[in-house]
Amino acid sequence: MENQLKVYILFLFLGIVACGGSDGGTDNNMINQQEIEGPNSSSEPRLSADQWSVVHFPKPADEESSTYFGMDAGDVNGDGLVDIIQGNHYYLATAEEQTDWDIMKLEGSFDGHAIMFLGPERGTGMVGISGSRVIQLLADLDDPDIMQATIVAQVPPPKNREVARGCEKTQIIAGGAEELLLTGREGIYMLEADDMEEWSVSLIGPDAMAGQFATGDIDRDEDPDIVAAVSRGDVCELVWFENPGDGSQYWNTHSLNHQMAGVKQLRLAHLDEDDRLDIVLAGSGMASENQTGLQVYMQRDTGWVKTSELTSSSTLSLDIGDIDMDGDIDIATLEGGQDEELAFCIWNNDGKGDFQEERLETTEGAPIRVHLFDVDVDGDLDFITLMNTEGHSVAVHVNRAIP
Repeated sequence: MENQLKVYILFLFLGIVACGGSDGGTDNNMINQQEIEGPNSSSEPRLSADQWSVVHFPKPADEESSTYFGMDAGDVNGDGLVDIIQGNHYYLATAEEQTDWDIMKLEGSFDGHAIMFLGPERGTGMVGISGSRVIQLLADLDDPDIMQATIVAQVPPPKNREVARGCEKTQIIAGGAEELLLTGREGIYMLEADDMEEWSVSLIGPDAMAGQFATGDIDRDEDPDIVAAVSRGDVCELVWFENPGDGSQYWNTHSLNHQMAGVKQLRLAHLDEDDRLDIVLAGSGMASENQTGLQVYMQRDTGWVKTSELTSSSTLSLDIGDIDMDGDIDIATLEGGQDEELAFCIWNNDGKGDFQEERLETTEGAPIRVHLFDVDVDGDLDFITLMNTEGHSVAVHVNRAIP
């Protein structure tokens, strides 16, 4: 093992302050102190700020100058602990308390994008990308220093190399390995990972833009569809691609009848009390025209309705999940912009698709992406943050607030 670094948890008391400027008329000067019924009842907020702890991963000494966009988490070696891949390093958890990780350099120059299930024979593996090459990485369970790398597919990179590839893993074809969805030059590609050495590639989301997309069962027919942005000249349009359900590459395109300057990131989730999926996205474009903030689109009988512009500043990254464990989907964002301090924000959902903001921390360094995952395997969601600084490349905010 090239580097074995012990990462110590630094307990930081994070001051929650109110965030103003909501367009929805909510009084954001008061943080919701409502008592939660049930075994976790307390007069304190669900996400008490002084119960978050922070793990900073030092950037390995041999870190290359390239900018890596990929990041994912999962159990690489089957020990029940959560490991992280980022760039051409992966962080192998060594303790249940998630206080120690072995930081390992992966041979080759590629960007680690996914930890995914590759079928019963191979188990869990990692996926890296280098140019057009898609690389399967399988760990030796007896010796995690040994990693078998195989080029399994070719997907032409996006024309804009400065934009991170969108990447999702999901079960589109029943049984076997998960499928990998990846943006490339012509749109969104589906990679079928059932073969050990060669994965079949098909274009299923033509003209989708190079950045993020999301998967979910939009038409409620029990298979995953895709929502994405496609280029329409000087603007982009939100569309969804309908899964035909037979594993073929012919996915119908449906417009959501919403256009905007651009989309940085988006997610699908049930945000209110009906059984239809809704959209959360971070826009891009002119901040002066409120194009860069956090936006919510709800699916109604009449179509998709933009119900909220939650921020007027710049939302740099977002993810979704039940952060406060009250049974509905919340939003985690990284907020900031020119002449603004960077901050993590949690948007607490009231179960009806209305959100109240809590700002957790003014961040150190230059975080560029936030990812929600149960890092310490205790049943609640933590933050994994991709950093772009000389000091460290990954940080984890461990959620100690929910007992």
